[in-house]
Amino acid sequence: MSFNLQTALKLANARMKDEQERRESDLRVNTGLLDPNSKEARLSRAKEQEKAVLDQIEALKWVRGQLKQHRLNQLFERLSELLAEQGKFVEASRIAVSDERREYYRSLAHAAAIPDETTCQCQPEKIYDAVKKRELTVPNEQILAEIYSEHHGEMKTLVKCRNCGLLNIK
Repeated sequence: MSFNLQTALKLANARMKDEQERRESDLRVNTGLLDPNSKEARLSRAKEQEKAVLDQIEALKWVRGQLKQHRLNQLFERLSELLAEQGKFVEASRIAVSDERREYYRSLAHAAAIPDETTCQCQPEKIYDAVKKRELTVPNEQILAEIYSEHHGEMKTLVKCRNCGLLNIK
């Protein structure tokens, strides 16, 4: 009987999905209803999925050819996403396959290191409300996401200046 990579991956994925669902259920039972977007739930999910991806990478060591490289690239991209989800932006940038993702994770690592009170020098946009006949100031900071920052040790807000593009995790 020969080794079938697709069958092995399907079985591994099914096993990991069942195991993840069981652990999430146990977590909800042990802690009451857990908000799926809480820091604890997000980190727990990311760590479990990281282990599953590492297991899949390990399983590919016996496979050869173009399919192996394609699957490895997918797994490394997923692993970089999971590391970023855990706030490990430097590690994520080292593992990411695509240049675009690698640069994005580097920018997140830089943003995490910037002091929270740091802002850019861009002037806020002024707009005129014709209905109320008054001038309004539109802040430059755009909220992009709520992310976990290992540097801060908690969930933080990723913000970006609409003008210059400065990223900061506050």
